[in-house]
Amino acid sequence: MGDSFRIDWDWITPSEDEGLAGPEIPTFGSLQIWIGEVCITTCCVRPLSSEVRNHVIGPLSGLAEWIVDNWMEVLWQSHTPFTKSLLAKKDIPDYSEILEGEYPSVDPSSYGRWFSHHCFGHAVSDIALPNILFIPEDAVVGIAVLAPPDLGSKTKFTNADHKDVAWINKEDLSSHLEIFVRDVIAKAEAEAPSNRWALWMRSRLEESLQRSREPTERRKWMLGDVVANSWKRIVDELGNNSKALEGVLLDSILVDSDEELSRLSKEVMRLAAEKSTDFLWKRVETLHGEYMLPPFERGYRRAERVRDILRLGDSPIDFRDILEDLGIALRRDMGSALYQTAYIVVESSAAEISLCTSHPKSQWLMPQRFSIAAALGGIFANRIQTKAYGGATSSQARWILSQESNAFAAMLLLPSEAIDSGLGIDELVEKYGIAKSAATWHIRNIHRRRAQDKATAV
Repeated sequence: MGDSFRIDWDWITPSEDEGLAGPEIPTFGSLQIWIGEVCITTCCVRPLSSEVRNHVIGPLSGLAEWIVDNWMEVLWQSHTPFTKSLLAKKDIPDYSEILEGEYPSVDPSSYGRWFSHHCFGHAVSDIALPNILFIPEDAVVGIAVLAPPDLGSKTKFTNADHKDVAWINKEDLSSHLEIFVRDVIAKAEAEAPSNRWALWMRSRLEESLQRSREPTERRKWMLGDVVANSWKRIVDELGNNSKALEGVLLDSILVDSDEELSRLSKEVMRLAAEKSTDFLWKRVETLHGEYMLPPFERGYRRAERVRDILRLGDSPIDFRDILEDLGIALRRDMGSALYQTAYIVVESSAAEISLCTSHPKSQWLMPQRFSIAAALGGIFANRIQTKAYGGATSSQARWILSQESNAFAAMLLLPSEAIDSGLGIDELVEKYGIAKSAATWHIRNIHRRRAQDKATAV
């Protein structure tokens, strides 16, 4: 799937036997939803016809209501009840799978609440649709398309048999949804029986748009009430360095206490008090044209440059040495397990990686090493945005950034030259200090990368 989103619709005069009422009558129409060049509403309706068509037909007023009711959730509720690493496996949980116990770590009640607010048109629309899930982050919204449960529906969707996640610019998505809702309202407003509904809907839309423009409201949905209620104090204390704390919070489990938030704020304040110097890590640049590459490729190339700058060749990584050479501090954190590792860069360019020793994965050496390497990758990946920034590795870390950081970690720990050395997987794991699962995944990706390069060259 591509990275664009589009809704197309046309109005249709319904027949009386459709059984419609109120705003459903004037807003009856055909609907197409496109992600990139893929029409996700492509379907056939059996046994009436075997013809494949791109549209579904029904009243659109229910969809407009759902969008308005769930405006903040669709665009700003970034934490999910499932581990975001499942996105890497194209393995987004479906509600039926949760109920059947296929994801024992996911609470069914929490997932049910999340699903109702993130599955397009859930429970309020009489129009047949695949399960379209919105997964918002700070600047983009992921969209996953799942086949709906087979409950005897005559509509069969042909492009809903995979779980690829497309990442859509948040402003573009917001614009398309708003245009759709406004047109539905205008169509209903033109006819007397439904104009009161249209006026009511317009006022609710304006309320949702106003809430979405309020920084405090957005922060509440993204970071929780504790952070939103204390953010003015945080900005007063940290100034522009509050961006570093915000990045860590975006990637972490939700903070639920003022004490924990204050502790994190003090860590940023402590780092900001350090003197500025010419840190070696600042020399690792993203080259012109690399921003257009897939995230994993950007991560690979940065890791290769770091190895070149430090003249590591194909040697195993000793983090104490390379972090000291790069000018990045490593600190062990005894706080609550909001994350496995976090990284903070303040305006002075002082940078620090914090390893949470109370996190379950931090009890093992190889997961520790990979998480520290991924945090280092996050420092380089995030650098293009602001002078102060931060992030973390956790079950809620931003996905595109995580994909880039994880690829960086894999290549930093296990360089291509090592893969070509003739050593077996167990020997590579032992020598380079990388988990067998991560090494296997990385080797497979390197072979795929080479095959793609070879095909492109031909």
